[in-house]
Amino acid sequence: WAIAEHDLNPLTNTDPAWILDGHTLHRIAGINGNMVKPFRQKDAILIPADKARTYFQQFITKSIRRSRVEADGFRVQKAEQLLNTLLEPVENILEQHWYFKPVFQYEGALFSFGERRDRVTSLDVPSDPEAEVTVHLICRNQAMEATRIQTLRDLKLSESGALWSPGPATTLEQAIRWLGQHQMELAQAGIQVTLPQVDGKTMSLFTGHLEVHSQAKVDWFDVNGQLQVGDHTFPFRSLLPFLKKRDPHFPLPDGTWFLIPEEWFTQYTDLALSLQEKGENLRLPKALYTLLEGMALEGADVELPVIDPDKVVYEQTEELNASLRPYQLTGVKWLIGHCQHSLGACLADDMGLGKTLQTIATLVWAKQHLNNQAAANQSTSLGQLDLFAAHREALKPLGALVILPASLVFNWQRELAHFAPGLFVYAHVGAGRQKQLATLNTHDVVLTTYHTARQDLSLLEKVDWQFIILDESQQIKNRESDISRVVRGLHGKHKISLSGTPIENSLADLWTQMEFINPATLGTYAEFREQFQIPIEKQNDEQAKARLFKRVQPFFMRRTKEEVAPDLPPLSNQVFYCEMEEQQRKRYDEVKSAMRNQILALFDDPKTRLQALQALMRLRQLACHPLLADDQYEGHSGKTTDVMAQWDQVRRAGHKVLFFSAIEQHLQ
Repeated sequence: WAIAEHDLNPLTNTDPAWILDGHTLHRIAGINGNMVKPFRQKDAILIPADKARTYFQQFITKSIRRSRVEADGFRVQKAEQLLNTLLEPVENILEQHWYFKPVFQYEGALFSFGERRDRVTSLDVPSDPEAEVTVHLICRNQAMEATRIQTLRDLKLSESGALWSPGPATTLEQAIRWLGQHQMELAQAGIQVTLPQVDGKTMSLFTGHLEVHSQAKVDWFDVNGQLQVGDHTFPFRSLLPFLKKRDPHFPLPDGTWFLIPEEWFTQYTDLALSLQEKGENLRLPKALYTLLEGMALEGADVELPVIDPDKVVYEQTEELNASLRPYQLTGVKWLIGHCQHSLGACLADDMGLGKTLQTIATLVWAKQHLNNQAAANQSTSLGQLDLFAAHREALKPLGALVILPASLVFNWQRELAHFAPGLFVYAHVGAGRQKQLATLNTHDVVLTTYHTARQDLSLLEKVDWQFIILDESQQIKNRESDISRVVRGLHGKHKISLSGTPIENSLADLWTQMEFINPATLGTYAEFREQFQIPIEKQNDEQAKARLFKRVQPFFMRRTKEEVAPDLPPLSNQVFYCEMEEQQRKRYDEVKSAMRNQILALFDDPKTRLQALQALMRLRQLACHPLLADDQYEGHSGKTTDVMAQWDQVRRAGHKVLFFSAIEQHLQ
C-alpha cells in the first residue's frame, strides 16, 4: 500500500522500525523509522542526480537486500548460481590447530559456511544520468551449498561450528596430507582446495618420497639419496640444511613450499648433523652406524656392524690360562666383536668383575689372530718359502699400550704373567725406564701410567699402536686437561676404556670417553653441548636422551654384581700395590736412612731389637700416611689417595665398604 494513504507515525528511528498505523502497531525489519517520514506526504520523492548514488547505497540496496522490492525507475538483476566452493585451510593461532573453512563463491560475492547472510547487493550506477541504474542481488543457493557440505561429511570431516577438520588437534602436516589425499574427490564434487598460507609462504599439497642409501667403506659409510616431490627431484644433500635447522619449509621451483614431515626430522636429523661432506660425497663415520638402521645398504654382503656377542666366534685356547665365567666370556666376545669392526668400546662393569681379565683375554685373541694372519699371508706368498720371514712374522709383537694409574701397574703385571704368560710385557714406568722406540716396538704389551704418558708423549706418539687401553679411564674426564689431550692424541687402531664409573660428574665425561674410543661420534664438544648436554641436563629432554642413547649404547657394556651374582665366587681377593706420593717417598727415605744408621751404630746393644721394631712401625705409619708419624706433614699419601679412589667407585655403584687397618688412627 502507498504510505501517503495511511496515517503513519514512526515511533523509533532504529532497526527494526516500529510504526503506528492508526491503532495498529507494525514492526518492519530492515529499515528505521526515519526512512518512512519522506513518504508520509507523497508517494514519490525526487532525488537529485548528484545524490542518487548515495541514496541507492544507503536505502535502496539495503531494502532490496532485506525485503522483497518491486523496482520502478531502476533495474534489479538477480543471480543465484553457485560458481565454486572453496575449502580454505585456516589456523587457530591460540590452539595451533588447523581447520578447513568452506567458502561459497557466487558472481561478485563470497559466503562462508555458517554465515547468516543469505543475500548481498551491489550497485551499478552508469555515468550517463539518463541510463538505468542496476542493483545486483546475489542470493545463496542453499540446496547446492548443502550438496557440497554433504561431500565434506561423506569424507569424514568433523564439523566444529563453521569450521571442519580431519580429527582433533589437526597439525599443518596432517591437514596438508588430508587435502592431498582427497583433492581429486573434492574436485569431482565441485570443491576447490585453497593452498595453505604459512608466514607468507604458499604450501604445496604434494607429499614427498625420500630414499636414503648407504654404501659401506673401510672406516665409513657413503650416504646418498633423493627426494621426490611431485614432478620435482632433489638430491638428499639439498635437504640437509633444513634438517639441521629443523626448518620444515622446503622451496619448490613452482614457487610453492613443501612441508617436510615431522617424522623425517625424527629419523634423519641426527644423520644430517653427523654427515661429513667430502667433495661430492657424504660420509658417515663407522661408529655412527646406528643412524643407518632401517635404511637401505648397497651391496648384497654389506651389513651394519651390529655387535652381538652370541654371534661372535671365539674359542679359548691354551694361551689364556684362565677359566672365564659366563658373563666374562660374553664380555670378551663383545670386545672382540668391536675389534673385528675396528670400533672402540668401553667395558664399564662393576669393580671386581674382572675387567682386566676380559681385556687380557681379548689381547691373547688378538695376538693369536695376528699370528694366524701372518701364517696365512706367508703360505700364499709367491716364490721360495722363507722360513726366517715366517718366523719373524710369528714373533711380531702385538703392540698394545695400557695406560693406567700407578697403583694398578703391579696388578696388571701380575695378572698378565698369570693369565697370559705368552705375552711379552714391558712396564714403562719409573726413573730408570727405557726411552727408546726399539724397546716399545719389541713388546706385546707396554704398561705405563697416566703421568708417564704425559711426560713421554713425544716417544709414545711415534708408535702406531694396535691397541690403546685405558684402565680407570675416568682419569681423562676433564677434556681440557693435559692427560686427556695426550691420550686422545695417540695413534691406535683399536681403543678400549675400562671404568666402573665412566660418567662421574656430568655428560661432559661421556663426551670425553667417546672421543677417545670412537672420535667424532658425538661431534665437537660445542655440538655435543648444544644437541645433548644442555637439553638433557637443563631441560630433561626425553627425545635428546633417546638420540644420545642410540649413539653410545653399542659401545658401552656394564654389568653389576647383582646382575651376575650367580656366576660369582663366594669371595675373591685382589691385592693393589700403591705408589707413594713424591713428598711422602722423600720423607720415608729420610726416616729409613736415619733409622738404619742408628741401628747399625748400636748393633751390639741389647736394645737394638726394640729400636728396630719401633723403626718398622714408624715406617709403616709413613707408608700409610705421614701424618701418623709427623703431625707437621702437609703433603698427601699415595695409599690413602688410592684407597679413597677405590672406595669412591664402590660407593657410586651403591655398595657398602668395611675398612680394616692395623693402625686405628689411620681410620680416624
